[in-house]
Order: sequence, then structure tokens, then C-alpha cells
Amino acid sequence: MSSRQVVFRKRHRKSRLGCAECKRRHIRCDESRPSCLNCRSSKVSCPYLRGSAHAASVDNASHPQQPASSVANPPAADQSQTLSPLIPSPSTPAGIHDLSSDFDAAHLKTFYHFLNETCRPIPAKSEHVELYRRTVACHAFQHSFLMSGVLALGALHLSTTMTDTQDKDRYRNLSTALLVKGLRGFNESLPLLSADTCTAFVMFAHLVGLQSFCSLIMAKETSVGKFLSQLTQTINLLRGIRSIISPWWDTMLKSDFGSMMVVGSEERHNALETGVVSEQLSELFTHGDMSDSARKTYDEALRRLQKELNCPDMTDMDDSTFAVFSWLITTPPEFNSLLEERRPEALVLLAWFAVILHQHRKSWIIRDGGRYIFDLIEVHLGSRWEKWIAWPKAQLLLDQDRYQASRNDRK
Repeated sequence: MSSRQVVFRKRHRKSRLGCAECKRRHIRCDESRPSCLNCRSSKVSCPYLRGSAHAASVDNASHPQQPASSVANPPAADQSQTLSPLIPSPSTPAGIHDLSSDFDAAHLKTFYHFLNETCRPIPAKSEHVELYRRTVACHAFQHSFLMSGVLALGALHLSTTMTDTQDKDRYRNLSTALLVKGLRGFNESLPLLSADTCTAFVMFAHLVGLQSFCSLIMAKETSVGKFLSQLTQTINLLRGIRSIISPWWDTMLKSDFGSMMVVGSEERHNALETGVVSEQLSELFTHGDMSDSARKTYDEALRRLQKELNCPDMTDMDDSTFAVFSWLITTPPEFNSLLEERRPEALVLLAWFAVILHQHRKSWIIRDGGRYIFDLIEVHLGSRWEKWIAWPKAQLLLDQDRYQASRNDRK
């Protein structure tokens, strides 16, 4: 990157024998036991790395044990469940800074943009925007991995507002580097997952989901194979995050933030499982040439998709992205494998899901994503399968005709 881009300050001198929390926050630890001054002030747990002690030798201190990243048991969670890293610590892409230093003015600009613009369509209700803004800011200042997630999505959003190619690329690269940093921090912070910290982990998971799907749509892959490979990787990543935070879901729902997460959940649960999807695709999955296990997977994915289409829109903002990607994450894991194999029946269901995305096209995260995905699938499937995707195509064309008519009326 050019010298005029992100400039980082020189690192401060760190304590070698400090607690894991201070090391994670990149601040000097006074090494007091059982809890250091920083952790007492922040009212957080103060875990010291095993093997570190004031009496440890200098040689041992120069090689401290790394934060647990393979197996760890959270303080209040089910001890039978292990926490493992979602992905190997990723290497920073070529040409992108490894953001290991403190945040600078560019990050402050991105943070300001996130709070004032990016976060607005994330909740389902406009009345929840201020609560979300306060909650995410509070937790981001306590958890650096969440701050990285906030800045990553904010930088990606900023890039979409810029016309200068260099500035656009600069903020997209910054967004990628921040996401990498956030995922590393998330993995390293898993031992700290508790009832007090679970909200930060849930918020980070949501931000990663939005950024991942937005980046996938923005990439505009012309190869259905490359697109599906990236889509299934994204789904697997989010499934991994979801499995880690799910034991803490009930705890999180009792917080103020939880009230935002349950909007529409009852309506979605009670939505009818019959309708246009089941009526038009039942023949395909009843008589199609497939294994019994695949048929069962498709039936479950179809049932969930029908409920999503039947569920009334509980948002009061036309650009809200609330729960819009939930179908992809809650379908059976086997459906993801069928997508990866480019099974036509799986692609048909994905083409129908594109209608849901298209209904949320006013969101900066989605925009023309629904039409893009449908067009990609239609070309790949060819005329043999056009019968099975006729309804979603008609919905997209109907909206296009309405849009053109409204433009003509304004002339």
C-alpha cells in the first residue's frame, strides 16, 4: 500500500509475564495477582497463562504459552462441549497490513461511519437502532475482536460510497485486514467466553455474517463454481461460530440486546409450511432421481424456505438486513454439501431464495445480490430446468417492470 495510506504508531513496551487479557488488549500489565489493576478496573476476569509466574526465568518468559486455541472450557458453559478455533489463524493477504498496532485516525473515521451509517439497518426496528449503537460501542471498547469486526464492516461500507478507485481499494483492503484480525482475536478469546462476554461474541458473529455475504455479492463471480465454493465456505464459517455461541443464546436473550434478536421469531416459528414453494417444487423432490437422504435434506430446506417466504416482514425499515440470511445458516448441513456439488435441485432452491434477497435490495449489503445470484444459476442450469425456477424469475421480472413503469411516470 502507498505511504499515504494507513500509518501505524510504534508499539509500546509490553510486560512479558502479564495476564492473557492485557496481552489480548495490547496494554501494559502490572502483573499483580490474583487480578491485575487493568482487569480490576475493567471488571473482567484476569486469566494468567499457565506456566507464567513472577518467579519464572527470563528464558521461560521469552517463550510464553500461547492462548488456548484448540480446546478450552468456558467458565459457565457445558463442560462437555469443547471450543475449537473456527479457522486456522489466517495469513494476511499480500499487500495488506497486519493490523497488530493501535487504531489510528483512519480507524476512527471508520468507527464514526459505522455508528452513524453502517449500523442503522442492522436491527429490525428503527426504535432499536440507538440501543444497538450503544451496545456495540460499549462491548467493542472492551473486546478488540469485536472492534475489529465493527471497523471491518464500516470500512467495507465506506468503500461503497467512494468514487475514487484508489480510495475504494484502500478501504476494501483495510476491511479485509480488519476481518482477519477480528477472526484471530475471536479464536484467541474463546477461553474468555462466559455469561458476561457472550453478547460481544454474538454481535461479532452477526457482523462477520453481514460482511461475508456482502463481500461475496460484491465480488460478482461469473463462475458458478467459484461462487458456490465461496458461499459454502462462508456458510461453514458461520455455522462454526453459531455452534460455539449457541450454548449462551438463552443467557444473551435475557440482556437488553436480546430484545432486538427475538423480533419476528414467533412469527417465523408459526409461519405456514405450505405455499408456492411446496406446491410448485413438490413434484421435483418427490419423483426426482436422488437418494433418500438427499430427498430428506431437500424437504427440510424447502420447508424452511416456505416458512421464510410466508413470514410477515416484521421490520419497519425497507433497507433492514435483519435475519435475511438465516435460511442459509439453518438449513441442514447436508444441503451445504449438495450446493458445493452443484446439484441442480439445490441450485433451484437457492434461486428461489434469491427472491428473499431481492426483497431487501434497498440494503447496501444486498443491493442487486438477489438478481445476480438468480441470473448466475439460470445460466448454469439451462433450459432443462427453467420450469422449476419460473416463479422466482417472474417475481424478479415483475419488480423490474414496476421499476421501469415508475421511472416512466416520473418523466
